[in-house]
This record gives sequence, structure tokens and C-alpha cells, in this order.
Amino acid sequence: MTAIVHLVRHGEVVNPHQLLYGRLPGFPLSSLGRRHAEEFSSEFCERPIAEVISSPLERAQETGGILAKLLGVQLRTDTRLVESWARFEGRKFKYRPYFRPAEWRYYLNPWKPTWGEPFFDIAERMAAAVLDARPAGGQGEVICVSHAATIYTVRRYFEGRRIQHLSSARIVDYLSATSICFEGDVVTDVSYREFPKRHSSDGRSLARNFHAAPVGRRC
Repeated sequence: MTAIVHLVRHGEVVNPHQLLYGRLPGFPLSSLGRRHAEEFSSEFCERPIAEVISSPLERAQETGGILAKLLGVQLRTDTRLVESWARFEGRKFKYRPYFRPAEWRYYLNPWKPTWGEPFFDIAERMAAAVLDARPAGGQGEVICVSHAATIYTVRRYFEGRRIQHLSSARIVDYLSATSICFEGDVVTDVSYREFPKRHSSDGRSLARNFHAAPVGRRC
């Protein structure tokens, strides 16, 4: 009896000013992100997907809606899948806090971290969401649409690794799948897969070289 929860990151977002958008409203999928979500759904057409569960944020809801529609399943929302919060939402990616001494206190402990939601809190809520997402009866598959920081943190949790990490170390591409396999209540495997996109930002066709990269260990 195997149950699999696929943690999928949302598609590309409209963000012309290169902001750290976090939980801010007004950041929908780009036209390319919607196209990629449609292409990505084909990777699950032959799998027993029972439902799609999404973060409440707009970009995740759009991604989840596209997947649910094309896979012929229901979409529901779980607030525990929401993006982690941070104090610097709305700032540009190139924001340099070391020029602002009043904000140095937010960087005292990067392993908590002191600038946003603690890693422990992220792992706790995400793990609970994943466990609750498993299909009834302990068999079948579901898709949970979430965000880079949340997916990578809970991935490390289920792998039995230290959940604290640097954001630069995250490997969570748009519309990638981090899959958690369960036999009953036991995690038997954690894997990460990227699905190369068929089109680039300028509309050019891209090669469809499938890449699968298992990570972590069997628990």
C-alpha cells in the first residue's frame, strides 16, 4: 500500500520589478508560467492522482487550478502550504540590509532565522499538511502546490537532514516535483524531479530531456 504526495512548486510569476513577493498579493502566473503548467500536467496523466491541494496564494491557486482541470480532479486549499513569511517582502532582490544598521538585528541568527518564519515552524506545518494530504486508505497519489522555501524545508525534514539551510542552496525549480513516498506511516523514499519546459521566455522551443534526480535516503 503506497501513498505518494508530490510537492509541486508553482509556475513562473509576473514580477517585472524583481521584488521579494513572499505572501504579498498581486503576483499571478505569467503567460509562460500558465503554458508550462499546462505542459507539466501531462507528466501526471497516467498516474492515479486523487486531488490537487494548493497554497492560498494566487500563483499557487492558478497553478493548482490548471493541474486540477487538466487532470480531471478537484482542487482544494490548505493554508498550511502557504509561503514562509519574511520581514523584507516588497523589497528588491538586490536589497542590501548591511547598509541599514537598524535592521542588522534581523541577521543575528540565520539558522532560526531572525528575519522571518523559523525553519522549525515551516517544517512543522508543512509536514502536517503532507501527512494529512495522503489519500484515504493509504494508497494513491496527490499533488500539493506550494513554494520553494516551504518545499525545500519539509523535504530536508523527511530526509532526516538538518532543516536549517541557506536560501542559495535550495534546489526547487518552477514546476518541479518533490515526491514523498509512504508505506503506511513510514516514509520510504524522497525524490526530486525537474521537468524541462517546452518553451523559453521568448517563445523558442526547448528540448524535452527529462531529468530525474533522487535525493536523500530511505527512512
